[in-house]
Amino acid sequence: MGATAYSLTAYQEQLPQVELIKPDRGRLPPECLTDGPDGKIMNTVERQEGPWGQRYVIKQLTVYAYQELPEGGFFV
Repeated sequence: MGATAYSLTAYQEQLPQVELIKPDRGRLPPECLTDGPDGKIMNTVERQEGPWGQRYVIKQLTVYAYQELPEGGFFV
């Protein structure tokens, strides 16, 4: 019998912190979109079944159709 163990304690404090949100009827806070070469960029997280359970995969999407809202944020 064998086991594989991973330890993240050495650099865990250096990893970026993120906050996962669900869009409220297509409305996103301004920090959710950043400027990209072809438009706004939005990071999404997809939950998948991985070899050791669930894993989360980050994907970047270019958003071409959005509207800036008067109260701040975006409608996508």
